[in-house]
Amino acid sequence: MSISILVYILSGVIVVLLVWIGLTEYRFRKFFAGTNARNLENVMLELGEQMKVIKETQANINKHLVTVDKRLDKSIRSVETIRFNPFLDAGSNQSFAISFLNDEGNGVVMSSLYARDRMSIFAKPIINRKSEFELSTEEKDVLEKWQRTVFLKEIKKVDAKGWILDIMNCIDLLNKKEFNLQDIYDFES
Repeated sequence: MSISILVYILSGVIVVLLVWIGLTEYRFRKFFAGTNARNLENVMLELGEQMKVIKETQANINKHLVTVDKRLDKSIRSVETIRFNPFLDAGSNQSFAISFLNDEGNGVVMSSLYARDRMSIFAKPIINRKSEFELSTEEKDVLEKWQRTVFLKEIKKVDAKGWILDIMNCIDLLNKKEFNLQDIYDFES
C-alpha cells in the first residue's frame, strides 16, 4: 500500500513538472516570437544592437534640436498689434502699430496712419529692443506689449508656456487694468 501511494505522489509530481515545462516552453516561444534568435544570448545581442541604434538616433535628434533652437531664437516669433485713432476729433481705430520681433529683440515695428484721403505706413528697424529712429507712443506701447512676454523664453517646458499664455490672453481680453476674481468667472461664462 505505501508503494502505491508513493507511485501516485510521483505521478502527480511528474504531471505538475510536465505542466510547468509546457508553460515555460510557451513563455519562451512567446519571448522569442518575431526574432531569428534560437537562444536567449542571441536575443540579448540583438537587443544590444537595437539599443546602440536608438542611442545614436537620440544623439542625432538632440544635435538637430540644438540647431533648431538656435534658428528659432533668430526667427520672428512674436507679433503684437495695437489699433488706435491718431485723430481725436474724427475717424475710428483704423490705424495700427505692429511689431515683428524675435526672442533677442530684433525685428521691425510698423505703423500705419489712416486718414480719409490717404494712408501712410512707416517701418522702423528694432535692434536689441531699441530703434535708432524715434518711436511714436503707439510703437512704444507695442514694444512694451512684446516685452511683457519675453520671460516666456526662459521657460523650457512647452506646456507651461501654453498655460501662461492662455491666462495672459484671457486677462488681455478682459480689457481692464484692474480686475477681480468675479471678473474672471464672468469671462469664463
